[in-house]
Amino acid sequence: MPLGLVFRVFILCVTLNTGVAYAAGIVEPEMSPVRFVTQHFPPFSYIEQGQVAGPARVLIDAVCEALDQRCEHQLLPWERGQRLVELGEAEAMYVIGWNPERDRHLRFSSALLSTEYGFFVRGDDPLHQLTPGALAGYQVAVLGASNTLNSLASLQPEHRFEIIEVKDSDATFRLLSVGRVTAVYSNREVGRALINQMQLTELHYALKHRQLDYFVGFNPDRVSADWVDRFNLELQQLQRRGEAKQLILRFGLE
Repeated sequence: MPLGLVFRVFILCVTLNTGVAYAAGIVEPEMSPVRFVTQHFPPFSYIEQGQVAGPARVLIDAVCEALDQRCEHQLLPWERGQRLVELGEAEAMYVIGWNPERDRHLRFSSALLSTEYGFFVRGDDPLHQLTPGALAGYQVAVLGASNTLNSLASLQPEHRFEIIEVKDSDATFRLLSVGRVTAVYSNREVGRALINQMQLTELHYALKHRQLDYFVGFNPDRVSADWVDRFNLELQQLQRRGEAKQLILRFGLE
């Protein structure tokens, strides 16, 4: 084959290969930052002195440091943050629960944090055990369009209570405080943080429903399976060495 033709074939191959790489859009470790988005979700993630703070960020940053990977964080309204990940304008979002719909579109990390869902009530409420009939007649406020709502709805076949969907978590506890509802179903740590923030001293966590884990969700078109595997391995090692627990304890989490 003439030398000029060989050179043109070589250039064509390089161009095609480069085009494939750009089309895939995979972030190359140590070359581009991995961009994480989150929402205002204290005590797990929040803004402090203009920066994203909280135990979720601290754990992610510890993993990124072990991988020698530059990682960036941005706190946004949750719908916008999810949209950025969906469009590939950010690589990952946290903290999220697993559900089948998300599993079709995201590559999940190992469990980042463990927590639980349960019921908050007013101080004079006798609710202390989730037995048949214990919730009969209750009006239970819960954050709408969420995994929390899905979890609460799973109790309805066995218990007779009314679900009151609310647009933000703060409002659920305000309704309980003034007696507009008889209980709030929420993440335990989130509920406790909101009660402290709003100084609603007459409210308390009464009853656990179930344990759950929170994860990081990665856009599979932006972050390779190999990189997520390495992220998970470092996270698991951090947990096995007890370092993750020490980091979480700094934020008062159990």
